[in-house]
Amino acid sequence: MIKNFLFKTFSIVYLFYSHFLFSEEFKMDSSSFNSEQIAQYEKFEFTFYINQIFKNPFDPDEANVIAIFIDSNGNQMKIPAFYYQDCQRELSGLNEKVQLTGNTAWKVRFAPVILGEYKFDVFVNNQKINPTPLKFTCIQGEEKGFVNISNKNKTYFSFTNGEFYYPIGHNVRFLGKDQFTSEIPVQKGSFLIEEMFNKMSLNGENFCAIGMEAWWLGLEWTSIDDNDFGGIGKYNLKNAWMLDKIIDKAFERDIYLGLFLTSHGQYAIKNKKWPDGIWDKNPYNVDNGGFLPNPNVFFKNPEAIKSYKKLIRYIIARWGYSPHIFSWLLLSEADITQVYLDKLGSGKWEEALTDLGELTSWHKEIAQYIKLNDPYRHLVSTSFAFISHGGEIWKLPEMDFVFNTAFISEYGDNLVDLVKSYNQLSAPYNKPYLLAEYGGHARGNDEVELGGQFYCGIWAQYMNPKSPGSTGFWWWSFIESKDLYKHYKGLADYNLGEEQYLGNFVSIEDIKISDNMVGAMGKMLKDRHYLWFFENTIRYSIIDIGARKNVFVTYKPISGGKFKIEFWNTSEGEIISETSTLTALDGTLKFKLPDFIGDIACKAIRIRDDE
Repeated sequence: MIKNFLFKTFSIVYLFYSHFLFSEEFKMDSSSFNSEQIAQYEKFEFTFYINQIFKNPFDPDEANVIAIFIDSNGNQMKIPAFYYQDCQRELSGLNEKVQLTGNTAWKVRFAPVILGEYKFDVFVNNQKINPTPLKFTCIQGEEKGFVNISNKNKTYFSFTNGEFYYPIGHNVRFLGKDQFTSEIPVQKGSFLIEEMFNKMSLNGENFCAIGMEAWWLGLEWTSIDDNDFGGIGKYNLKNAWMLDKIIDKAFERDIYLGLFLTSHGQYAIKNKKWPDGIWDKNPYNVDNGGFLPNPNVFFKNPEAIKSYKKLIRYIIARWGYSPHIFSWLLLSEADITQVYLDKLGSGKWEEALTDLGELTSWHKEIAQYIKLNDPYRHLVSTSFAFISHGGEIWKLPEMDFVFNTAFISEYGDNLVDLVKSYNQLSAPYNKPYLLAEYGGHARGNDEVELGGQFYCGIWAQYMNPKSPGSTGFWWWSFIESKDLYKHYKGLADYNLGEEQYLGNFVSIEDIKISDNMVGAMGKMLKDRHYLWFFENTIRYSIIDIGARKNVFVTYKPISGGKFKIEFWNTSEGEIISETSTLTALDGTLKFKLPDFIGDIACKAIRIRDDE
């Protein structure tokens, strides 16, 4: 009796486990290409189905699905595949509706960098599954490649083909009704993003910072507010699909995205002073079934770091192919995470500024992981909420550029002064630096003040001799509601063709102006000078106080000679007038500005003697 029972029990257990021990091999059921000819640096997409179901297809410890590509020179590149489900979207009135549709599948996305034939194989847990050889051809295209630090000048950016890239643009970090105005139909979702990208592109913007927030485009969160989330290690395929659409649109409109991977609020506790905290809904929170007792532990807990790296792996697999990912941005405003706020709350100001502890080690480890696993070597950075913060992290070689916020603070009550302060504070890192956010006060502004901050920020950044871009305006809804995109076109047109001259600019100091109501910023090389003149009042507000007339300017160029001066309308991006040849006498250049309202820009171009 007992023997029969034991035998039957053993037989059942054996049959159950033998299904896993001796199951059929992994096989590719079917597959398809997006094309057999792909332009250089554009998206090759291979879709396929595997004959077995995984308990968690997002976990590479269980489903390690990769493709190995070999180019025409014999070089190999390993690309992870990712789990995918298609979606359908529609605009119902002003509401975007997105629904998962069809069967799940696996995809590999790849950007060929070498012309010629590529061959590739697909593997599941080290087992090759494609029954026949797979190949496609890379042909010449129009893409410039991926953005990186310029080899010609380490404080600027350039594409793979060597052309300089000068970012111009503003943030659309997330769509929310708490931003400036509630009149914009943010419920249009990705449709609204696409509309704004169209306007940005038409007006010369080529950069946008966007965030994978828990409430907008995030992949990993609790299902407390959204059933499409599945907790730790189970990713939101609907949000991933929407980000696909946004990145496709960025490619179409030639916009490069600074993609924030994590928000500070996810690892902060909400209170009256810092209302952004959403730790109470974080899947890592032990109260939500996670394994962390508080948000600070996330940055040093080995299990949490391992889990986060799996999320990063999925992000790289799905979007790493795209040259229109300007950079992976690890954390928005790292100094408003709880681990940092606790130091401030205990009065340890100096420690908070200089000893970031686990924040530093976390940034270093995650950045190293990205650089090891991202075959296209996208730039990596993070951000801080104050222009003076983050020095310990900015010194890390893994951080490719500095990306801090410049709201009104002790370093300046206007963008002209803030940009100058940022220049001084960032100089020791010897890296490019961009503004992550700016726009008056962080918690709100009146329209008149914000208009001045917006406008001055665009031009003050450009005239900063060390700034490699003009970015960061936070209040996208202010731009959208008032249709202010044309102000970027003014700078973009002024800058058109100037990238070839990017070099070791020096500030134009001691600019003498006959009207004490006019301020100035400028930068110069030996043969080209760029200057911006403005009514001092527009640093604080946009108020029409009439035209400035009979304004004379004097400054010292790097060297003497003959110059032609172009005067530019900063809003329209058009040349108003230009001078006949002027000669720098006694080491100074002097000229009269055309009458202007608000501001005016100019270029002084040195003319060779033989011209």
